[in-house]
Amino acid sequence: MWENNEIGGRADVGHFQSILSSLDLPAANEYAIRLNDPAPGQGLMQMFTTLLNTAKATSGRSLVVVHYTGHAKLMDGNFYIGSYVLGGDVKTINMDIWFFGLILRDHYILDDNSKVDILFILDCCYAHTAVRNAAANPRVVQILAATDQTSPPANTFTAKLAGEIAHRKRQGHEYVDFANIIETLRGRARGVVKPSNLLKLGASSIHLPFSRLSSVDPKGIPPTLRAVFSVNIAENMTPDRVTHFIAWIRALPPSMTVTLEGVYQTESMVLILQSAYSVYSKLAGMKGYHLICEPSGPSMGSSQNPWLGNKR
Repeated sequence: MWENNEIGGRADVGHFQSILSSLDLPAANEYAIRLNDPAPGQGLMQMFTTLLNTAKATSGRSLVVVHYTGHAKLMDGNFYIGSYVLGGDVKTINMDIWFFGLILRDHYILDDNSKVDILFILDCCYAHTAVRNAAANPRVVQILAATDQTSPPANTFTAKLAGEIAHRKRQGHEYVDFANIIETLRGRARGVVKPSNLLKLGASSIHLPFSRLSSVDPKGIPPTLRAVFSVNIAENMTPDRVTHFIAWIRALPPSMTVTLEGVYQTESMVLILQSAYSVYSKLAGMKGYHLICEPSGPSMGSSQNPWLGNKR
């Protein structure tokens, strides 16, 4: 956060530290961006670079978690975080350059073979614009954004995350799946301001275990929010391959439920799928995937597509 965001920002830092505590992770190092810094982006980049190099040098797989709370804006297609001083100058940092530019494929710090995953928790407006052209990759760069619109909710996103994670720990869950956390919070949201789960790299969600004895496997819990989306496939699928695909999705656990709503032949082939929102959110941004809607109930009609038969 910026050093002039002490009121709301300080509370959110506390919520973030409580998230780490619930997951039995060490407390985070806090970094307040100075208003008198002539090049605040460089200082932030140096701090982030140090974290990435430390994680890269650690044996095994590492996770870097970055939390930001404060103001943000979109300028010239880029995502900026910024200070806010009433009647004064506004300092900004281009996150696409100083932060996200360090974690993309083939960067000199991290490459596809680096065993470093990154989780961003961005409690600000415009955070959903930080993801474009998501790419499949062995690494995961996941962004939890306060909203998929332009204005953050009054009850802060970080506070809601902390509350839901603490609740699941009390319920005896084995682990936290951050895509599923967003699915739950998004399903509860009222109005147009809803949190979102976004991936800059990878096609999976970060899971972190609870250390205490657990009895609830989250995979057995049905989804709280669903998504209907289309998938464009260049190669046409034969009826036999469609049958095998249906058998595969029917074997998925309840939390990852996927149903095939339709199969259409155009110049290629289009599948219409309904899934848990957490499943779709891991694919959003990939080429060929397009959200149709987030239904509030089951389909009001049955498909007459002969490809599907009775295998719904």
